[in-house]
Amino acid sequence: MYIVTRTRGSYLDESNFRGRHFYPAVKKAGLGHVRIHDLRHTAISLWITNSATIKNVTERAGIASVATAFDRYGHLYPNEDRELAERLSNSSLYGRV
Repeated sequence: MYIVTRTRGSYLDESNFRGRHFYPAVKKAGLGHVRIHDLRHTAISLWITNSATIKNVTERAGIASVATAFDRYGHLYPNEDRELAERLSNSSLYGRV
């Protein structure tokens, strides 16, 4: 899959990018073994930490379904159930259902 283009518009070859730019930068930063795909997981984790809903994550990351996204990242929503209960108890609709 091509994600990045060169300045002239042609596609940037991923393996060439990894070997020439990504791995040398990772080594220079002293990060150990990091893959490009790890950056995707890091980005998604940061979105969730900053209150992205599972629907936001699914759309932004291009994941096929909310179920797939939740299977992979659901563990990052540990307080979701408690927060929902608090919102419902504070809602003016609570008790009318």
